[in-house]
Order: sequence, then structure tokens, then C-alpha cells
Amino acid sequence: MTVEEELRGALDVPAPPVATTLEGVLKLGRRRLFVQRAGAVLGTLAVVAIIGFGSVVWNWNQVRPMTPAGSPGGWPRASPTVQTPLGLHNPNGGCEPQMPTALMVRGFGAERFSTDQLRTWRDKAQEVLPALAFGAQAVRDDLNMYEYEVSDEGGTGSVRLSAGVFTGSPSKAADQALWVAGNCQAPRRATAPDGTVYQLYDEVSYTLWDTSSQKSAVAKMQTLHVYRTDGSAFRIDQLSVVTTNLDKRRESLPLTETQLVRLGPAIAGVA
Repeated sequence: MTVEEELRGALDVPAPPVATTLEGVLKLGRRRLFVQRAGAVLGTLAVVAIIGFGSVVWNWNQVRPMTPAGSPGGWPRASPTVQTPLGLHNPNGGCEPQMPTALMVRGFGAERFSTDQLRTWRDKAQEVLPALAFGAQAVRDDLNMYEYEVSDEGGTGSVRLSAGVFTGSPSKAADQALWVAGNCQAPRRATAPDGTVYQLYDEVSYTLWDTSSQKSAVAKMQTLHVYRTDGSAFRIDQLSVVTTNLDKRRESLPLTETQLVRLGPAIAGVA
């Protein structure tokens, strides 16, 4: 049996059973951070992230995915629907994050990146966005989300990476995650020529609390989802703070929307 056949056989098994409960996820998330944004936005990183754990044999020879045409600001909304804020006692408050309508096979954060993959992605990201200085190493949290510091003359923020696996078409998977970032308007979406779907959420604000240092910071965040036709899904969050060190912050997000979208092919091509 060849190595290729062995790898194919290793992947040809049922998905692992869902063993993580919502209560367990929330307890895990509270070990380090408690997030609140007229509800909770970064809580989505925990709620959506842990669906099940498994491993994937990443193909390092994949063709780098394409980027959709046009400016992200001109991409159409994925849905004409506008949410009503969920806060019953504050009808003018922000919308709350919602669970996806159908859970991924392995949600964002279920897949772990190797040291080589992270180093390669960091180098590609630095090459794509030379005006920004990316930190030398990523910090991984309990949910397999990897955070890099990003700096320029405006200060220091961060970029967080996570990956998962879905079944079905990329557009269907994107439909199921319309409201996970806590936005009232549906995200903007575009499809690249190779079928990769990019879903860009609007900027949101929240209050982040670090229980270890007893410090809080009002932060901004923007999220990009990338759904490949091979069933791989990637999430990139840009933040105006460094969640592992709230003393490092800036007034605005570190990347423009165009820059954030350009990071999509970088990570999806490495993993």
C-alpha cells in the first residue's frame, strides 16, 4: 500500500462524535477572557469554534485559492434580511451573536495548525501586506485560535486565525453562518472564479475583560470567513487590541477590508 493510499484510508472514517457542550465551551472561554458587547461578540469565537475535535491531513500542494473580483466594500449582501436587535430591554442596542443554523462537521478552532504552517502563513501574510509588521510568533489559546500581533504607525492590534471543516457547498455553509458575528446586517459575500466563497462581516465593538490582569478594553473586531470547495473553512478576525496583552491597543482596526480579504488566500493556500 502506498503512502497516498494509507492517507486516503485514514481520512475515510466517520466524523468524531460531538462531545463538547455549550456549557463546557463557555467555561473554557472564561478561563482567560470574558467578552461583552451589549451582549457578547467574542463569545462567538467560543460558541462557534468548538463543535468537535479531529485531525486533517493538510495538503501542502493545494493550488492557492483565488480572490474575488472587485472591492470588498462593493460586494453584495448575502441576504436582504436585517436583524432586529435581540436585547429585549434595550431595543436600540446591538444585535447578538447567534449559533449557525447548521453546525459544521468540525467548527472553527477544531483544527490545529502546525508550527511550519503558522510560520509559512506568517511569511506569506508579511509578503502580501509589507506595510504591516506581523509578530514573529503566534499565540494559541485553548480553542486552537492563533493570534498574531500586527503593527504600523497607527499602533498595535492583532489578527486571529482558526480553521474547521464543513460539508455541502461553500455558499450553503456561508448561509448557515450569517449571524454568528453579532451584526444586524447580513455579511457581504463574493465567490472567486475557483468557487471559494468569501464572507466579510461588518465591524463590531465590544468590551473585552482579562480576568488574569483585571483589565478591560473597548475593542473593535471584523471577521472574514473563507469556504473552500474541498470542505475546508477558515476564519480570520482582526482586532484593535491584542487579547493576550490589553495594554497593546489602537483606535482603529489594523487592516483595511481589502487587506483583510487578501489574507484569505494566504491562509487557505497554506493549510
